[in-house]
Amino acid sequence: MVLAEPSLCGKDLSTNRISSLDASLFDPLTSLKELYLQGNRLTTLPRGIFGCGTLSVLDLSNNQISTLEERICDKLFNLTEINLSRNPFVCDCKLFRLVSWLQERGVRVRKVESMQCQWPVELRNQPVLNVSLLMCGLNYAACLPDSHTGVKELVIFTHSSPGNYTRDSCNAQCFQKAYRYGGLGAQRECLCSTNSEPNFISESQCSAACADPQVMKKCGWTVAHDVFLVVFTASFRRPLRFSLSARHKYALPGEYAARVALRSERKDIAVSGKVRVTLPPRLELACPPVVVANHSIDVGLVNWGGVGVAVDWRILLDGRESPKVSR
Repeated sequence: MVLAEPSLCGKDLSTNRISSLDASLFDPLTSLKELYLQGNRLTTLPRGIFGCGTLSVLDLSNNQISTLEERICDKLFNLTEINLSRNPFVCDCKLFRLVSWLQERGVRVRKVESMQCQWPVELRNQPVLNVSLLMCGLNYAACLPDSHTGVKELVIFTHSSPGNYTRDSCNAQCFQKAYRYGGLGAQRECLCSTNSEPNFISESQCSAACADPQVMKKCGWTVAHDVFLVVFTASFRRPLRFSLSARHKYALPGEYAARVALRSERKDIAVSGKVRVTLPPRLELACPPVVVANHSIDVGLVNWGGVGVAVDWRILLDGRESPKVSR
């Protein structure tokens, strides 16, 4: 599809069975003010597709769009009306923030009641704004310093679980769901993030958020109370019996290397250490059965397996130590 009419003010592409759009499709239409794409088969919209800053009316209703990037409308400075109804949306914080951002800018979001969740299943047919408000709450971000370089990474949290979490319990929650970062919100809710999605906010004026707290505020983000890397941890108040166990019997005393591996659903961790095997000392004194005057005698002390045993001995003659004894 090629559109090469720079002076065109309105374009109606509705009900054309369009399933995809090129990111630069509308770039030549420098005067485009109204764009109608409803009733097609669009599933995604490429980033940067709406680079025409003159656009004021946009209709994307009745498509197959499940998610929209948060900053897809950044360059639509003149946008006054948008219709996103009747799309099978995945209800997440990202979609909620986009719609809220449009409303805050004064853009009329048409047929909001028909913007309903398709996924997850437990939220199906629920209005996007109502559900997302309960799921997402504040938009949290935080700066996590690297322990080696000291450089701060901007972490944007995409998942929030309400509750009175501690750092350890939140770490376990985020680890279970395969997130990389965790944090705590103002109400002790558990925040999780992967930071694996394209970080559009870092490419805008918000890139200095970790250097200037005012930038974080201007960008609409609330600073999380705590931020940390999600790690694998396991602690038990008492010994537990696992499904697998192993025993090993050492034949000789000594120091041996040992390695214990713990495997969870998504991660392995191993701990190495040393095991010292000792036996209790069992001493036996061996004396000659007959002692002959003016003859030497052999006295022996046998240790049957003990380690680290020190022996100090002496022979007394009439209560005094004999100086003629060979040791």
